[in-house]
Amino acid sequence: MKKKLFFLLFFLGNILSLYGTENKPLTDGPYVFYKDNLVQVYNFDVSGQISKNTFFLNSINKLKVSSEDNKYSFYVQLHPNKRESSKIIAPEKIFAISDPHGNLTAFIKILQQGGVIDNSLSWKFGKNHLAILGDVADRGRDVTAIYWLIYKLEQEAEISGGKVHFILGNHEVMLLQNDLRYTNRKYITNASSLSMSLPELYGHDTELGRWLRNKNTIQIIGNTLFVHGGISKEFAERYKDISIVNQLVSNNIGKAKRDMNEEELFILV
Repeated sequence: MKKKLFFLLFFLGNILSLYGTENKPLTDGPYVFYKDNLVQVYNFDVSGQISKNTFFLNSINKLKVSSEDNKYSFYVQLHPNKRESSKIIAPEKIFAISDPHGNLTAFIKILQQGGVIDNSLSWKFGKNHLAILGDVADRGRDVTAIYWLIYKLEQEAEISGGKVHFILGNHEVMLLQNDLRYTNRKYITNASSLSMSLPELYGHDTELGRWLRNKNTIQIIGNTLFVHGGISKEFAERYKDISIVNQLVSNNIGKAKRDMNEEELFILV
């Protein structure tokens, strides 16, 4: 009887331990918020603790980003971001990748094998271009780290005369519209620990939120059109100027379906 009771208590203890792990913050960040002339930076560490640091707007230096398992880490420098032209001249080479979905290890290995980044996760693709066709968000454990790595590589590519293009995928749109049906619970738990919804971590007052809202949904590089998931015949006939589509998505991303007009529903839903 004692053995059975011990086993039952051991089993329940493990269940409660797992439950507790799922409901405390997990390694993630940084999340950068702008408040007047201040910058607030939130990080979630491996012990489940949340750190908050506040800086004056022009005094913030590099931010450290780490994978959940601490296998990878790098620094990012906050920099201005603006929408690029919807149609640009092609370089000698374009390396295209899609749907990393939070799998930082796979993302890094693919870029390294393609000669895009080196072992220190720095740009080595010269004047060539990297095109990432959306869907970083939702399923994996290192969504935030991948966004920051892309953010970092954008700046490094620009310095080298190259380019990084991040095209919005449907999961980026879903994230900003609070459609979290595929989202790893880690991110919902972390947002909740700050008394926020997950889309608020990507709001208009955040660096990643502003960055995503400046990204194109459709991009022409040379004679090649880049988009997540393809386009319909009706779409091609309806929109000859894709810059209109890119601006329309950015202006309405996050808007509830009930508040969209016919054109917005056609593009975003």
